[in-house]
Amino acid sequence: MQTGFAPEPGDFTDVFVQLLGITGSHNSGIPRGLAKTKSKEKIYPNISALYLEEQKLLAVSVSMTQQVLLLDPETLRVVKTISTGSNPEGLLVLNDLLYVAESDDASVSANDLSGRTGQARLMVGFGPRRLVDADNQVYVSNYNNGSLSVLLPGQLGVFQEIYGLGQPLEMVFNHFYRQLYVADEREGEIVVIDTNSNRFLGRIPLGAKPLGMVAIK
Repeated sequence: MQTGFAPEPGDFTDVFVQLLGITGSHNSGIPRGLAKTKSKEKIYPNISALYLEEQKLLAVSVSMTQQVLLLDPETLRVVKTISTGSNPEGLLVLNDLLYVAESDDASVSANDLSGRTGQARLMVGFGPRRLVDADNQVYVSNYNNGSLSVLLPGQLGVFQEIYGLGQPLEMVFNHFYRQLYVADEREGEIVVIDTNSNRFLGRIPLGAKPLGMVAIK
């Protein structure tokens, strides 16, 4: 298997083994029984996956090839590739636009899945890693400079910057309360933001690094 392999549309690809695995000294959280080889283990770089319901495709960001792959979810056959900036991570689809957080370029690309307008790129904070839609606003967690960038669909610029976080990563939106919950890895807490005013409502200390969240009414 070759490092940096970039499949052409139509190639059958086992995403997690044939495409994303490279040999190294650790396995980045993949179960050891799956990651080990005879003498080494495999490193699986940062990836995000998102099911595109209208297109009936699976989008997978691949940092090592700077691409987003659109796959048939049943066969994992590559239907289309989208070139991105450096180190693509978080994915979000909204109004036929596939947003991609390009972590090493401090940017978010907006890719028109309908093919009408192509690709646009928006500059955000340093280290954008996750995206979430909340009340028709797109929030970007900028891990490296402790901020959130707020984007508005259809506008090619940042609508608002929210500062005062440590290392924001995972985000989840509570539709009932119109609140955004942001996991701050450095401070070990959940930051609560009112999405109507984009102001801080409070902080929930956890005492440990938050790894994932779900909002329940």
